[in-house]
Amino acid sequence: MGGGGGSGGETNYCGTEIDPSRPYGDPYEGTPFEEETTTGYKINFTGSEPVYEETLTKSDFALYRQIKVEKKVRIYQKYYYESINGGTCDKVSDGVYVKTVVKDTTTKQVKMSSSNLSLSTKGSKASCTLTYVATYSVDGKEVAKEEVNTYWVKSVNVGLNTSFRDWHMDTGSYFGLFTCKITYGNGKTVNCDNGNNDATGAEAVIEKARTSSLEKNMKSVASQTVDKSKVLVKNENEKNKPGPYGRNERIHPLYESLFKNRKNGTLESSKVSEVRGGTGIVYRYPFGDLYVVAYKDKYTGKSDYDYVRAWHLAFVDVEDETRSPNKKEIYDQHHVWSQSYDRTKQLIGNVSCKIYYFGPVDTWDCVPTIELNKIVKIGNKDYAHSNGTYRMANIYSGYHSAGNYYEYIKYSISYTDGQYKAEDEDYRLIIYAQKTKVNNMVVEIKEKSNGSAEAQVKSTNPVQTVIVKETHKNGKATPKTYSTGTPEPFYWRAYAETYENWVKPSCEVTYAPSKVNPSYIYKRNCSNMMFYEFSSVTNNDLCIIDWEDMTVAPCDDANRGTNPGSDDNMVGAQFTYSYGQPVREARYIYLDNGAMAYQTILFLYPTKIDIKFSDDYTYQDEPYPTTTCTKYYPGAPKYGVNAFTRSCLDMMYITKDTGQNNKMGQPRKITFKYVNNNYSDQATLTRVYANKLTIQASAKSGKSGFRGYFYATLTWQDGTTKDVSKKRNMWRSYVTNTGETVNYIGESWENGYVDTKGERHKPRDINDFYIPDPISKNYTIEAVYPKTVYNNGLYPGQNYVTDVYAPATGRTTFRLIGIKRI
Repeated sequence: MGGGGGSGGETNYCGTEIDPSRPYGDPYEGTPFEEETTTGYKINFTGSEPVYEETLTKSDFALYRQIKVEKKVRIYQKYYYESINGGTCDKVSDGVYVKTVVKDTTTKQVKMSSSNLSLSTKGSKASCTLTYVATYSVDGKEVAKEEVNTYWVKSVNVGLNTSFRDWHMDTGSYFGLFTCKITYGNGKTVNCDNGNNDATGAEAVIEKARTSSLEKNMKSVASQTVDKSKVLVKNENEKNKPGPYGRNERIHPLYESLFKNRKNGTLESSKVSEVRGGTGIVYRYPFGDLYVVAYKDKYTGKSDYDYVRAWHLAFVDVEDETRSPNKKEIYDQHHVWSQSYDRTKQLIGNVSCKIYYFGPVDTWDCVPTIELNKIVKIGNKDYAHSNGTYRMANIYSGYHSAGNYYEYIKYSISYTDGQYKAEDEDYRLIIYAQKTKVNNMVVEIKEKSNGSAEAQVKSTNPVQTVIVKETHKNGKATPKTYSTGTPEPFYWRAYAETYENWVKPSCEVTYAPSKVNPSYIYKRNCSNMMFYEFSSVTNNDLCIIDWEDMTVAPCDDANRGTNPGSDDNMVGAQFTYSYGQPVREARYIYLDNGAMAYQTILFLYPTKIDIKFSDDYTYQDEPYPTTTCTKYYPGAPKYGVNAFTRSCLDMMYITKDTGQNNKMGQPRKITFKYVNNNYSDQATLTRVYANKLTIQASAKSGKSGFRGYFYATLTWQDGTTKDVSKKRNMWRSYVTNTGETVNYIGESWENGYVDTKGERHKPRDINDFYIPDPISKNYTIEAVYPKTVYNNGLYPGQNYVTDVYAPATGRTTFRLIGIKRI
């Protein structure tokens, strides 16, 4: 440290300078040294918290002594005056002082032996929280303490991890359906631990639950088993009522007896199963399996259990539900349009197949095995059905075959749940079409004695004609996909059309008589199930469809296919109609069991359009010309339908209208058009409006009593002129400066006036300006023409046009010199 005095502030100097002219002597340091001081004791838990299910010892705690370490040095200094004036230094000799300074301070702790600790507890495992208390004392006084809580099982919760208590027994497994959770004293919940499960105790919990309630309840539920459709009750009612084609009971007596015996059965076996976090036991009864799982903590004895029931197969029931137990008959169709037709789907209609279980679980639907065309004797005749044509491709191929009326079908089901098996069967008779009728055409199937059948045409239909009114609107066609509207529709693409006298054919199919009740004959409306054959009278458009790319080909021999009636010869499925032809020939066809009836329809189209005006150049003061729009239909001479016409005024429309514009000086051009069947016509009408009106006066002034003719010349937009001087309702006169109308010209002045002598004075014509006014003033003579507004008288909307009231106006001034008296 340097010599010389300071002037105030804390320094390493001793005392305070009194006289700056006599400074301190130079201070100097002695040898550094350290001093240690015990500040306290601390106990730490060496494990991690929270602590679950663990017994602690002294070795689980660490004891530490806490020490403060100071590094110090002594500073010596010569001072001229012994007076310190409040200094903090010690005097070591005459005039020499010393000050001790702390240069640095640190702390440290020294680990002591845990055997010096005292360990005690409070609480208990049974209370779910056991607290260990470690203490350390010095000279009989406690100087450190640490408490650690250990937590033990407070509750056990074993439960289903599903909302269903009851399950169907099947070949799979229902193990692992449970969850097991334990909750500790601090509220933490975790999965059960196999290592802490008291397996023997858990089995005792399960067995007690089974014998006290679960088995009794399961037997009670099984004994009350009645399916929701009351099938057992129906079985009792039906088993003694044999049907016409075989047994009618719903459940075979053997399986009904087995069901009743098993419903009252007892425990067959039990087996301990592995289950994660607990103990499980399966108890097997003939009506179902009872699966119980439990967990019991080996430290606190807390336990819980839960169960699920897997119910065994009771019986199966396959049944023809048609009409009544004694009439197992349905009516089926031998027709189809779709390539993917699956007749089995139709045969399964109204057939129920159910798998019934014991217990409060739903029945399961099943699909029975179907055996077609089983031979059955009905009325001393063996029936082995022969199919009639059902592919609509046969309409074009000509490969038609008629079928028999009846077919016998067997339905059966065999099912096992892995433990028990049940079987059932039932029968039905399928009745097919005997005749089809489209409008008045009737085709009937006749069975022959040799087992074959043939279709006989009983009556036919005359050709119907339908007039296609419109194919376009405002010149545009709306593309539309038409459909026969059946479950398996035929499509064709055309324009949206409107028709005259269009009535869709009616269709009815009549089935063979019932074998149970021969007087009953079923009929079905097939109006929305007809096939639509789409061709022209030339028989030269499209028929055959390629299923891969959905293309069509002409109806010629090369495209008729080599396999009549098969999918690759399916024709007419969909295509686009080509417009422009006069006739579209179509047939609505219904084919069932080889009986095909149809109605031929001719759709007639126009092939010429003609729009005409009585005068295509008219002026504003003339009515619009008479307009006609005619569409010409050539008819269908092949079928005796003569040519005819129809008006198209209501659908004619305007494509261009330059508008009535007096300022532009050009006539109005209005173009009308009409389109149908891709044929069209258009015509343009010219309408000329007034451009200006010029008045020629006989004089510019005159005295009272003046007579003079005024002439009006109208100039049209096309430059032509017209003298309109004698046109009525166009002249008037008024006082120029006031606008007061005082007509001395025109119709209102036509009769003139009567003077005081009773004499009548009147103009010579409506354009004669005759003015008796005795007072001088200026008059304006005005002519306005034309006055009438015309329209073309057509339908308001797309083809209607009208003129706007916009006449030409001419004016001239006349100065009147009044004469009061003569």
